[in-house]
Amino acid sequence: MFSISTPDRHSITAILFFPAAKTRHSSHVVLLVSPNACVAECYYDCDVSVRFYTRLGYHVLVYDYRGSGGSSGDVTPENTVSDARLAVEFVEKKYRVSLEIVHGTSIGGFVVPRVSRETPFLIFDRTFCDMNSLVSKFVRISGICCSILASAIAVLVRLCRRWPMEIAPIFDTKRNSLILFDPEDEIVNFSASLIAGLTRRFCKPDSDVNHIESLFLAGIEKGRQILGRIASINDIEKEMRNYECMSEWQVIGMEGVSQLTKVLCSIRIRSSSPSCSIRLISLEFH
Repeated sequence: MFSISTPDRHSITAILFFPAAKTRHSSHVVLLVSPNACVAECYYDCDVSVRFYTRLGYHVLVYDYRGSGGSSGDVTPENTVSDARLAVEFVEKKYRVSLEIVHGTSIGGFVVPRVSRETPFLIFDRTFCDMNSLVSKFVRISGICCSILASAIAVLVRLCRRWPMEIAPIFDTKRNSLILFDPEDEIVNFSASLIAGLTRRFCKPDSDVNHIESLFLAGIEKGRQILGRIASINDIEKEMRNYECMSEWQVIGMEGVSQLTKVLCSIRIRSSSPSCSIRLISLEFH
């Protein structure tokens, strides 16, 4: 354990765990960035991530956010990043190691892409996409909670929304990254997760989808109208020919996220003529 002085005269507590065995990774360090309200002195003593990385031969660095553990001052999104950089710089110079991995859990994911643009590998562990998406769940909860709990949640929401803490919007797809998500996470649910945020960012809605859906519904309705007008078996072939001319659907190519919409047809209706068929529309997405 050691302390580092910051430029604004605060003290940051950090811990460096040494490799359990010397390997090809021993000249590198992994920075573990904590979840909220984590005291490094207590949390990481028996942490599985520390054991995992040290057994691989890595040095592992952790630090306390300001106002937590032995670190002084008030925490902000900006100083979580600047303090991480300060701790990494100190360890790299003193122990002659280089930063290999930044592994951030939950709120720690905010720090992950911001420590260094040169970090070879980034791990976003149960991280949210941005603070607004995360606290939206608590806004809904406050509407059904008792008044005391609702008031406490409202204060938390107002505090958190001062810190947008955007992760998905600045995510760089060209950097080597691993995203972890726990479907049973009670805080970072799927809608607030980094995975969901990246999906919303990169998988834009296709403008053709609504048009194709309207064609689909119009075709079904037209088929129902024709069937409703059939008075006798003798009228079937004439009506089917009229309908077939209006519904000759071929393959439709869609722009977007690797989607190919196929209009499939041919559901036979039994009649005296083998050529009689109704063309029904079915959409298949790939």
